[in-house]
Amino acid sequence: MIEEKIQEMWARTRKLMEEGTLEDHLPEQMAYFAREVLPLLALQGFFKGVGNLDQEAASTVLSETGRLCGGFTLASMGASGLEIPTDDVDAFLEAHAQTESVASGGRSKLTRDGDAVTIVIEGGCVCPLVKTLEIEASPNHCHCTVSHLKHLYETGLGMPVEVELMETCLRGGDTCTIRISW
Repeated sequence: MIEEKIQEMWARTRKLMEEGTLEDHLPEQMAYFAREVLPLLALQGFFKGVGNLDQEAASTVLSETGRLCGGFTLASMGASGLEIPTDDVDAFLEAHAQTESVASGGRSKLTRDGDAVTIVIEGGCVCPLVKTLEIEASPNHCHCTVSHLKHLYETGLGMPVEVELMETCLRGGDTCTIRISW
């Protein structure tokens, strides 16, 4: 996606240079870069940099990103007509299982055991930024997922939860396995 945006901008720049009107259109070009290209490059650099942090620092940095993503997931669940009842744990889990299945391309499974749920995702990272920005997720990327699920479940269930990353493909595992308890 980033490459496409850069190629598009470069093609427009070359055309303007050939026409001799680049200087006239430079403010538009800069606005396009700032709006369409720079945010994607910044995100790509952000995740690359977070990959170099220690786990505690990465968790601190990614907690807000994960929380915001969790808010988007809740909004998506509501927009697709799924009920988000805080008084019915099973209904919330069913709604999340449906959303998780779509997001993972059918590679996820949720199972409940009392006051806990385990999510197992086969294969690689399902973060939409990894695919869209064509970035390589680092082992620290999992802290974003933990924060995402913590916000999602605390909001959806209306109570505090604990999220534990049991196994991850990003750290050499075969699956991404996360346990959420309340």
